[in-house]
This record gives sequence, structure tokens and C-alpha cells, in this order.
Amino acid sequence: MSSIAKVPDRYMIHVTLYFAPENVPFALKACRALFDEAWKEPGLDFCQIVQNADEPGIIRIQEAWNASRKYLDEVQLHKPYYTPYLEATEHLWLKPREIVIFERISGFTAMKPSFAHDDLRQQ
Repeated sequence: MSSIAKVPDRYMIHVTLYFAPENVPFALKACRALFDEAWKEPGLDFCQIVQNADEPGIIRIQEAWNASRKYLDEVQLHKPYYTPYLEATEHLWLKPREIVIFERISGFTAMKPSFAHDDLRQQ
């Protein structure tokens, strides 16, 4: 069996957060500044926030990075713009956040143009 070819320095970070459903609107509002600041980072290729369809208190931040794992661990995850969001929301977490970092596998990335056009603010 051949080895899996991974795309060098391309990582997906998934951050899962657990809130009471009634606190999700506040959490998303607090996340707006973080989202906007992170998007300015040259190594961030993709970012979205999704909500669990069956458990509305669970939200996930998904980020695709064009950066080394060392950079992500030692630099990016310590940027100061994370602090206001954590201070505003951490007391609302029902359990600790889960951060999982995935390596991208070569040949298994596809995206249709319609995927990028689901932002209701642009309509």
C-alpha cells in the first residue's frame, strides 16, 4: 500500500465550542472582530463558522492555513486578537473547547464556486 501524500504546510484547524443555544448569538457577535482580524493573516486561505444542525449550541470554527505547523503552534495561536473573544465568551462555554489540527491530503480538495457565495450580507 502506498503512503498518503500530504500537502506540505497546509493545515485545517477545527475549533469546536459548546454554548447554551441562547448564548450562540452573543458568541457569534463577539467572534466577528476575531474573524475579521484572522482573515487579514496572509496564511489564512479559508475561514468559516458553522453550527451543528442537531445541537444548535455547538459551533465550529474551520480554518485552512498555508503555514508551517511550527508557525501555527508558536506564533498564530498566540496572536493578541484572540484575547478579547476568549474574555467575552470563555465563561459561557459548557465544556472546554476542542482544537483539532488536520493535515491536508493531496488530491482530495475540491470546491464549487457556489460554496463561496453563501454569505447573506452580500445579497
